[in-house]
Amino acid sequence: MTGGLSNPCFKVAADNNFYFAKFTNEQQLANELTLAKIAEFDGITPKLYYHDEQWLISHFIDGNNLAVEQIPLKTKIKISIELMIRFHQLTGSNPEKINTETIETLNTRENFNGLICPDYDVNLIRTLNNIGSVIETLITSEIKTSSNNLVCCHCDINFSNVLRDNKQRAWLIDFEYACFAPVEFDLAMFIAVNNIPESEMCFIIDYYKQRTNSAVETGLLRHYLLYCYLINGLWYYNMSFDKTAVLQHRTQSNMLKLAAEQWQAFDRLSSQLEIPEAAPPLQEFI
Repeated sequence: MTGGLSNPCFKVAADNNFYFAKFTNEQQLANELTLAKIAEFDGITPKLYYHDEQWLISHFIDGNNLAVEQIPLKTKIKISIELMIRFHQLTGSNPEKINTETIETLNTRENFNGLICPDYDVNLIRTLNNIGSVIETLITSEIKTSSNNLVCCHCDINFSNVLRDNKQRAWLIDFEYACFAPVEFDLAMFIAVNNIPESEMCFIIDYYKQRTNSAVETGLLRHYLLYCYLINGLWYYNMSFDKTAVLQHRTQSNMLKLAAEQWQAFDRLSSQLEIPEAAPPLQEFI
């Protein structure tokens, strides 16, 4: 199957039924399995039938993901935010008392450092390290004054991870990157990974606030958005050179194009926020 960028996925026919099979590594499996069990009970994700140390087998949803659905962007946003809100409430309404200790807390510096390859151009490494330090300082400063608690964030609500079946019911999949973090991080990653125009940001924030009656710190969200553009661009950039991971539908040029989109968005936002340390523009390195 095409669409996923992280792990091989397959549609499997057996016993007159179709199943969704996902191959993943052991570290990602812990998050995926823990949250899939809770989300299945809450009706957010398809039923899980089987798992071992590398495979997850679940019910196959006959329908489309939002990335390919021909519906207005605001409709896609509303559907996704509704699922995001339910996901944020998962660990607080865990009737099966499933152990969630394996779910880590967001560590922006560690995640960022893990994406920097020592084979990068020296100037790119220097630029990335400078930018990373600045963003870390901005986020830390905002968190100190934030009143919001950490929630279980999906961290990858890409439109391709939101499915709609033939009855128009929405489902959320792929929990391997989930962690405990402020809601602003999940909202920022949602905006970044879907390359949603900045003009929709106020609508997204207002819709989330309206549906939850909770505060969203706009300053923190914008700084997390910078971070998300940065690490997403790094991830795509790395994938463009990973010959073992890039499949036929994920060519080097496609990955570089996605990296460029994320870093162009980073450059625009850093300019708007007047962050001089973000120079030179990241897109120049692609």
